[in-house]
Amino acid sequence: FARGELHFRLDGERPHWAATDERGAWLLGRVDGLTPFGRLADEYRTRYGLAPAKAWLDLHEFLRDALRHDLLRPEPFPREDYPGRDRYLRPESLREFWVHLLQTCNLACTHCLVSSGPDGEKGSTTGFYKEILAQAAELGAHRFFFTGGEPMVRPDFFELARFATEELKAELIVLTNATLFKGEKAKELERLDRERVRFQVSVDGASPFTNDAIRGKGSFQSATQGLRFLASLGFQTSVTTVVTTENLEDLPRITRLARELGIRTQHLMWPHRRGRIVGSHPAFPEAGQIIRAVREVKRAADDLGVQVDNLESVKRRVNGRPGVKYALGNACWDSLCVYYDGAVYPSAALANFRP
Repeated sequence: FARGELHFRLDGERPHWAATDERGAWLLGRVDGLTPFGRLADEYRTRYGLAPAKAWLDLHEFLRDALRHDLLRPEPFPREDYPGRDRYLRPESLREFWVHLLQTCNLACTHCLVSSGPDGEKGSTTGFYKEILAQAAELGAHRFFFTGGEPMVRPDFFELARFATEELKAELIVLTNATLFKGEKAKELERLDRERVRFQVSVDGASPFTNDAIRGKGSFQSATQGLRFLASLGFQTSVTTVVTTENLEDLPRITRLARELGIRTQHLMWPHRRGRIVGSHPAFPEAGQIIRAVREVKRAADDLGVQVDNLESVKRRVNGRPGVKYALGNACWDSLCVYYDGAVYPSAALANFRP
């Protein structure tokens, strides 16, 4: 199929595809394993009005590259069921490790995946978390995610953050609502390593009207103040939004809000049918609605110089290794998650999911 000047060839029976111009598409369709090279070159020369040497060189280079990328083979392709990525890849070590430090949160958002709130579980001891972080580092993890609940509710948050970044020399991404950056916490934030610590701040609307209906009264003002503070300190920060029916129209405006606050990265999260959202959101966005909204976000982001990190991740997977089907995630491959009670799960999205 074609989109504008690009012609796509998609193998429906195995994970492999190619995009070419019109000439490449014609050549791929013309190669049949029976027509001699000289005849193909002559047909190509005549069709596109080329000099003989130019046609021969084009065809030679195209077929060479097509063979190298496994678009063509000297023999017919065997047709067999896709054997799975473990035929092609082997997990070597952990790369990242997610830690639910607690289920307590100063907010009680209507879409919370683990139904956290002020009365949630407080989590385990400082020593427990240091031990599992050290174990993960021994298994190869060099990137940690602290989530919850609200990680900064824990009195030992900064001790654990320094342990991860200073003693284990790892990168730390903190998922936070950014509403508690006051007093001693603000002073402690200033002492964290800008090269190793990053923040993902949850904002679910571009105004209090949308955001506070989801996250609670006053949360928009506190979160935007927190984002300004992080930007002033020079931390790499992303604005994160759970896409719901309530904020679909707000998503491009959140992109503009991020830019106004000095934030250059936006992350979109997809709602799961579990947790508090099941009872509070009668309708999840349809796929078509999400696609349209993401396209509007992308246009706004391009205009404002904001990066939508989900899209960059998808690009890396689409342009991946030929023949390998990417599951759009690294859960239980080189990433794991531990819940506040010590139970290990494939990913943060599955934390505390007990079928």
